[in-house]
Amino acid sequence: MDSDGDDGEYPPMPNMEDIVGNTVGDSASSIEDNPPIGDPSIGYYHGISNGMGHGHRDSHVYRGPLVTVEGSHTERVEPDTASISVSVTAKDDITPAAASRKASKIHASLLKRTVDAHDGLIIERSRFSVSPIMIYHRNLPPTHAGYQATFDVTFVTEKLAQVAHYLSDILKEPSTGIEVGGVRFSLRKPEVVQDIALGKASGRAVAKARVMMVGMGVTNRKFNVLEIKESGVSRYRPRFMSARSIHQESARSAAPAVMKLDPGIIAITSTVTLTVELPM
Repeated sequence: MDSDGDDGEYPPMPNMEDIVGNTVGDSASSIEDNPPIGDPSIGYYHGISNGMGHGHRDSHVYRGPLVTVEGSHTERVEPDTASISVSVTAKDDITPAAASRKASKIHASLLKRTVDAHDGLIIERSRFSVSPIMIYHRNLPPTHAGYQATFDVTFVTEKLAQVAHYLSDILKEPSTGIEVGGVRFSLRKPEVVQDIALGKASGRAVAKARVMMVGMGVTNRKFNVLEIKESGVSRYRPRFMSARSIHQESARSAAPAVMKLDPGIIAITSTVTLTVELPM
């Protein structure tokens, strides 16, 4: 798990227990030390906010300068889940029941060579629909041309190294009405990574306040945290590989099972704004 934050060098980040658990740490007195949120050298005035409004402050007479600092951190992780979307389509010129029977036969064949053959591949969702086929003409009423039955299936797996093999089995009979819609690489629990990014961003904001206090020549005094809020977070976006990219990679490979599918990296950034009162 890689991470980065603001430009420049900062003191080492506190661990998540220090940040979230408000654990009491040592009272640091140098720029190299990065106090956790529970450090006794930091005071608090109920200034924690969820980013939607302002924190609630105690009645307090400000004696030192107020400083607002910002801490940012980006956490980069590899995806741990892959979702494969597949459509099975069959048509019949006369009845919807005939179209449904044809689609069901193809669907059963697909499941036999996928979920029945691989322990690491399961069905996340499956949807069946039947619709009329209409041909539209300019300045004329539409013409009915039969019926189309469709199964939309999403397979999911945590065995990312096997995705190319699964695609090979799915595309083994490409002329039978089976089409891959794409592959999505994602995280099972993105909130865990978001919390790590938020905690480390908070640590960077506290470290900046410490740098300013030490720069003023104050190394053994408490500074008060008046407000801390999450001022920005990047939207969690799974990585998507389109059907076109899959077919292009399949065409370049000697066999679909040796396709080079790169899950990529997912980056989640959190930014925290901290308002502190520095000691005089």
